[in-house]
Amino acid sequence: MISKKEILLVTRGYIGVNSGYLGDFSYRTHEEFYPLYCDLEIYPSEYEGTTRERFEKILESVDRIAQTKILKGVLKKYPVENFPESERVRKKQLEQEIINIINRLENTQTEQLQINDASEEVKNIEIKTKDLEDIEVKLNEDDILENVKKDEANQIDYDKIVSGFVKSLLKTLTIAVLLFLLFKLGLLLYRTIDKDKFVELLKNFILDDTGKTVSLAIIVLIGISLFLFKKNQQFWYGIVETLFALFGCYASTAWIKTIVQTGVVEPSYIVAFGSSIYLIVRGLSNVEDGGKKEFWLKRFFDLNFMRSILEKISDIPALQTRAIVEALEALTKLLIK
Repeated sequence: MISKKEILLVTRGYIGVNSGYLGDFSYRTHEEFYPLYCDLEIYPSEYEGTTRERFEKILESVDRIAQTKILKGVLKKYPVENFPESERVRKKQLEQEIINIINRLENTQTEQLQINDASEEVKNIEIKTKDLEDIEVKLNEDDILENVKKDEANQIDYDKIVSGFVKSLLKTLTIAVLLFLLFKLGLLLYRTIDKDKFVELLKNFILDDTGKTVSLAIIVLIGISLFLFKKNQQFWYGIVETLFALFGCYASTAWIKTIVQTGVVEPSYIVAFGSSIYLIVRGLSNVEDGGKKEFWLKRFFDLNFMRSILEKISDIPALQTRAIVEALEALTKLLIK
């Protein structure tokens, strides 16, 4: 049998993997690969995972004869000439290793057939009636278990796919409602309070020692909150930071107008404008770094995830057709009996 290391040599080394997907395989072309290139009836939709994960599970689980056909099918679908010229030397070496694996499997098959023939002759002489009955029962149990596994594999967990979208949507709606309520509360307070008295109270509070301490505590809390926000949601922190920097750049246009009108360049203008540009660079860097991690609503930005959903939906008619055919076959057998 083929080893795990040899399977990885075929998938990651020879065919190539991109974002978890094997070569140029889609779910549909992967399904067509086995009858077209390998002369096998294998249904990848009965396995979970991406095209790479399904291919590796299939190659690991089938017998030597099927493994040999799949490896030959890989070399037929992906000849060395189809790869970029810069990769052909390496691909040629890997092709030879795959050919060596095929030769080893074919030799093993011949030896195994000879051993099986000899073993079969011994069993035909020594086996008794009771042993035959036990074997028949065991085979029936294996058939039942195999059918159960196939039924479970055919069930696509659409609930899990949809639940991710629902949770993300609920989070978004919850935050939107909270922000709306805070806005309405602030608007209500703004309309009801005496603005002059409020400003006077605020000035006195800030100038007081207690006010200074509270202001310092608020600043520290805001800093800690932003740090935790960046640590847990670096992608969205980068978005907010970039928007804040763009607002700063927009405000800088007023300073540019003042410089043109007066001809006076204040150092504070240059510092503020330069800080805004620096914040844009930092914000975009955080967006890039955060995008490599898991973050809220990430799957909405994951094109491979969206493609897998569309391809799973496109698999539904094929699964339904296969189920109808199997039901008709079972009904035909029942009528014949």
